[in-house]
Amino acid sequence: MYLINTDGFPTNENGLETHCKSSYKVETVTATGHYPMIEKPGEFNFLLKKVLIDMKYTSVQMVKLYAGRLRIKY
Repeated sequence: MYLINTDGFPTNENGLETHCKSSYKVETVTATGHYPMIEKPGEFNFLLKKVLIDMKYTSVQMVKLYAGRLRIKY
């Protein structure tokens, strides 16, 4: 799970540790309120791009892992 959140309403990471059994990542846009994507679009878009790249990289790694387990050439 990936979260982009504001520090105005901090993320309950203890709850995430309890309920997200695989993993989670939290990115924080500082000094914003309810709408970090409007208040700091440059910082928000940078973090969003970072998350999307990480998701893509993770997806490719998972495909390679499972392809290897199934003996599929990738």
